Amino acid sequence: MPNTLTADESTTAGAAPVAAADGLSAPAAASLAVSNVSMSFGATEVLHDVSVSVPSGGMLALLGPSGCGKTTLLRIIAGLETPSGGSVRVGDRTLVDGTSAQPPERRRIGMVFQDWALFPHLDVATNVGYGLPRSVRGAERTRRVRDALDMVGLVGLEDRMPATLSGGQQQRVALARALAPEPAVLLLDEPFSNLDASLRAQVRTEVHELLVGLGITTVIVTHDQEEAFVLGDEVAVLADGRLVQQATPAELYRRPTSAWVAGFVGDANLVAGRMAGAEATTAVGSVALAQPLGDGDEVAVLLRPEDCKLLAGGDARVQLVEFYGHDTMYVVALPDGTRLSVREAATPTHRRGDAVTPVYAGGATVAFPPESSTLLR
Repeated sequence: MPNTLTADESTTAGAAPVAAADGLSAPAAASLAVSNVSMSFGATEVLHDVSVSVPSGGMLALLGPSGCGKTTLLRIIAGLETPSGGSVRVGDRTLVDGTSAQPPERRRIGMVFQDWALFPHLDVATNVGYGLPRSVRGAERTRRVRDALDMVGLVGLEDRMPATLSGGQQQRVALARALAPEPAVLLLDEPFSNLDASLRAQVRTEVHELLVGLGITTVIVTHDQEEAFVLGDEVAVLADGRLVQQATPAELYRRPTSAWVAGFVGDANLVAGRMAGAEATTAVGSVALAQPLGDGDEVAVLLRPEDCKLLAGGDARVQLVEFYGHDTMYVVALPDGTRLSVREAATPTHRRGDAVTPVYAGGATVAFPPESSTLLR
C-alpha cells in the first residue's frame, strides 16, 4: 500500500498524506441531477426551485452565506430530508421525486458531516466499518476497513479512540467511513471548518487529490469562496434558498450574473459608469464590456482589484496600504468620493497620502444596473 508515513508518524504529524488504496474499488461513475427541488419547514421556505447538476466524476462546490439552504440541499440528496417538490437522480436511478423516495441506505451516497459525527465510544476501525452493509463480514469487512484507512493514511490506528486523535485525523476517519461502502456520490458538509488554519489547507489538498484520483462524483458545501474555487470544477451559488448561478470558478469570477454574486465571490469594485458603444466611461477611464448595454445607460461597472493599477501622481489619494507578502492591497480615494481597491503583485511602492492615478488594466468586464450595486464611497 502506497502510504508515505507510518502509523506512528501519522499520529505525531497530525495529517498524513492521502494515498489511493489498491484494494478499495473506485466507485462506478454516476452523474448527479437535482431538478426543481423545493423545501419548506412549516411556513418557512428553505429552498425554492433549485436545480444543480454534476457530471460523472465531477466536483461541485455549493457556496453561499450561512442559512441559504446549502446543508438542507445536501441532506435531501443523502435522503435525510424529503423535499416538498422536485427530484434527485444519480445516473439512471431516481432517488426521490413526487411519488417515491429511496431510503438513505439504498442510495449509494456517502456523507461527511461538518462535525464528523464519529461515535466516541467506538474505535477507529468500528467507526469506519459502521456504514458497510451487514452482508460484508469477516475478512472482507476487515479488508474494506483497512483499505479505506490506507487511502487516508491512517493504517495502524484501527484500535484508537476518536478522542485520542488530532482534528485532522478525526476528519480523515470520517472520510474513510464515507468511502468504505464505495459510494457513487460523496457529500461533504463544511468538511474542513473545524480544522486549525495551519492544517486546513494541507488536509484540503490531500482530500482533493484523493477524490480526483478516485474519480468519485462529489458535492462539497462551503461558505468559503477560496475553498469553493480550489475544490470545485464548478461552483453553485445559493442565496436565500435560490440558485443564483452555477459556473466554473473562472466564469463565476469574471462573469457574475449580479452585483451580489460579484461581491460574494471576491473583492469587487463597483464604480459608476455610462455606456458609450461597447465601453463604459468611468472615473478610471474607458472600460470595455463583454456584454454592452444601451448607449447612454448608467451602469455599475465591475473592476476587480487585481485588474487596476496605480500610476504615481494625480488627484487621487492612497488611504490605506495592506501588505500580504505575495501582494499589496491599496485603498484609494478618488476626487468624486469613490473608494477603489487596487491589488498589485509586488511589495508596496506607494504610501498613505501619496497622490496617484488609478487606471483599469484588465480585459472586458461586466456591468449591472446602478440600482443593483452599492458604489464604494
